[in-house]
Amino acid sequence: MKKETLEFIRNSFVTAMQMPCKDIPDIEKQLVELLEIAEIPDEDIPKMDFFLAGLRDSISTRAQTMDYTELCADIMHATVYIIIWINEFHPEFLDGKDMNEGLDVHLSSRRKALDSELPKRLEKADKLVPPNIDDMFGIRYVISNPQNSIFLSCVLAQKIFNILCNFSRKDRESFVEFIKNEFNIATQARILRVLEIPFQLKEIRRSDSPEDFRPEKFEEYHFELPTDTDRKILKNFSNYMKFYFDPKKNGYQSIHFVLEIPSASKDMPGAKIEIQFRTEKMDYYANNVIGKSHKDKVELYKKFFRLSKAEVVLNRIRAFFGYSVYNDLDGLHNPKQFYSRRINRQSYEKSTYNRNTNPN
Repeated sequence: MKKETLEFIRNSFVTAMQMPCKDIPDIEKQLVELLEIAEIPDEDIPKMDFFLAGLRDSISTRAQTMDYTELCADIMHATVYIIIWINEFHPEFLDGKDMNEGLDVHLSSRRKALDSELPKRLEKADKLVPPNIDDMFGIRYVISNPQNSIFLSCVLAQKIFNILCNFSRKDRESFVEFIKNEFNIATQARILRVLEIPFQLKEIRRSDSPEDFRPEKFEEYHFELPTDTDRKILKNFSNYMKFYFDPKKNGYQSIHFVLEIPSASKDMPGAKIEIQFRTEKMDYYANNVIGKSHKDKVELYKKFFRLSKAEVVLNRIRAFFGYSVYNDLDGLHNPKQFYSRRINRQSYEKSTYNRNTNPN
């Protein structure tokens, strides 16, 4: 887009922020109204149409926040029990200290921040690419085990999707039998309800090449790298993931999947949730190093959706008083966190953890 078009988008965003709005979809609605009447160069009109389509998609998706929150909570509740099942039925994946602690995982879910989402949609629109994104809502699993953490991340990913998407009848039947034999009726009902949702994985691939990564540029950082054994665990998922355990150019590491519900389903048709797996070290690097020292292609567009200190003072958005986590209650700048917990053998052995105390 031409400079004047981008500046108009920037000014319209500031204006929308200074209108009375109760939440983020209200901001986006105000922004759509301002951009729809914009007089811009003819060559930018198709790009603006793409961006407006992305804004309308965002409004529609954010309107389902409550439904997405409940869906994420249900998925994470089920995966807590998948982790317990792995710890109790698959000790072959654990050794050393891990045998005592079991698989140790921090689970969290969030909704993408507005000023991270809009630059991504604008960057796509500027390239005349449909500005749809799959990571509006996401779940992250961070493996805290000190040994074999990449291997355990791959195992957890495989088992979760084998069970949720029914890729492995053996794993699914074993898990369901475990739930029915070990846990109370209420727990069984909630998990079995999740397993009735016809989840599938969306076909995705990373767009960059792992060969772009140059470890010599990161002498101060020791990267954990996957082995052939790790890759073999997820070989059947190669069409459904972005395997960033082979680092990106900026050193970012993770595995990304997109869990989706078919449009014909009665349960949130068309819903998409990004699922990430990281080790603890990868998560620290992504959150504390990359964002400060490495820029990506979307970074160029972020300045159009950031307010100056004076503009923050003039904003009239309910629940937004500044860019700190404590002042940003609805997730305008910081991701809106919905769920966070840690699960390992010690955490669930301290109580009966909904165990069936009167088995048949």
